Amino acid sequence: MALLCAVLAAASGTRLAAEQVGDTPRTRLVRALQALIASGPKGHATHDDLEWLQLEVTDAIKRRDTAIERLAIRAASPLRARIVRPVSGSDSATHIEVDAQKVLTVPRPVAYTARIFASLDGAEFVRLGDVQSENSEHFHVTEALGPAAVVPGFHTVQVRAQLVFGRTESTTPWTETRELPRLLYAVYDGRPSAASMEVRSLLEGPGAVSARQFDPDLDDMPFNVWLVNTLSTRGGTHDNAGAMWRSQYCSERTGEVGVTPDSTAVCAVLDVHLRWQMGQIWFRTADVVVNDGIAIWQRTTPPRFEGFVLHGSAPESSRLSKLPTMLDTEPASRPAGDLSIDPDDILVTPAVPKPGESSRLTIAIRNRGSGDVFKAAVHVVVATSLENAAARMFVVDVPAQGVTTVTLQARFPQGYGVVSATAFQQSEHSPYESSTSDPTPEDVCVYRVVNPQLAPPGFLQSFPNHGGCRGK
Repeated sequence: MALLCAVLAAASGTRLAAEQVGDTPRTRLVRALQALIASGPKGHATHDDLEWLQLEVTDAIKRRDTAIERLAIRAASPLRARIVRPVSGSDSATHIEVDAQKVLTVPRPVAYTARIFASLDGAEFVRLGDVQSENSEHFHVTEALGPAAVVPGFHTVQVRAQLVFGRTESTTPWTETRELPRLLYAVYDGRPSAASMEVRSLLEGPGAVSARQFDPDLDDMPFNVWLVNTLSTRGGTHDNAGAMWRSQYCSERTGEVGVTPDSTAVCAVLDVHLRWQMGQIWFRTADVVVNDGIAIWQRTTPPRFEGFVLHGSAPESSRLSKLPTMLDTEPASRPAGDLSIDPDDILVTPAVPKPGESSRLTIAIRNRGSGDVFKAAVHVVVATSLENAAARMFVVDVPAQGVTTVTLQARFPQGYGVVSATAFQQSEHSPYESSTSDPTPEDVCVYRVVNPQLAPPGFLQSFPNHGGCRGK
């Protein structure tokens, strides 16, 4: 991986754009900034679309595009709100998180104070509190919205923010109002009312469903009973009282750490304990859809098995009947991913790029292992010299025995260069604490010389320790 490190250390900030579809580069940039303001970030600023956006913003500001700079200042710390637990009991009701963390860097930032208001189920807006740019705040729904917030049933919260931007040497103060995406949650209590029972079934309902509904190879008995039998023969325990069930968004099982989860699919998660290890079993119980502006909770009937996670292993998305075997297997022997990239997996279109014109790079990341890999970090570097290098990072999922591609655009000023790609199976983006390491790390770093007949003598050798990666 020495080639990657060498050119990364000397990268000059040359733009490497992710492949985009649209009208013009500036139009795409404006749309991306407007979407960031309206909906918040979909990932981290260090990779993929937000990394591309940062590069484009920096370039536009250097060109003295004041309109883009103003838009980027407004988008630098976008507001986003989320419900932490979509389904909860009235005695432990959820809370609202409002986040204003910085995702874009601009040379002349302008701080703001956001006054947060919320409307519960169409009622009047009430003041929740303030959030400063680059910070976040939590508001408990009961304290923020009153007793009506924990009435059993389904609730909708509309969040409105009034932003007051401060004065700087080059700007005067200004204000703006933003309507944030609506928030949805459900509450149950201990009483046997219809509303409470309907909500509670979204949390504990999978326990009463036949295990055979989740996997045809399992016995026709309630899942709770099957699980008790499975764990008890292995020295484990399971609490049937329901305290072990909790609600999360389904995307959190395999999603990137620190990213706001997709709130359209709701899962019931069961924590299990077995002597020296812990795990979770995930079931989708509802999908939240919006029809004609009205949010509807569509129950998943029967609940759908999504996967399980065992400590020391990557998330498992295959059949529930594999759980007993996995419990009996040491973590080191469980199915694991094995990422690989070959020099021929780096494709350049056109194969002989014209000097200075845009070329498309397509890089295939393969998983030769028997386990899925989630949120692997793929670093791509394009260089024509140590002084002229550009780097991008992508975060990808690669299914077992499958392949995932990343596509981006690059320019070769003299018509030649070198492309390096390195995949990291474990990274800070992985959605689990004990992810599986790559068993063959020597095959995840490759390079390819582009149009070598135009390159000067000793071109590749000019990169220190270029032999650290496989290439051609």
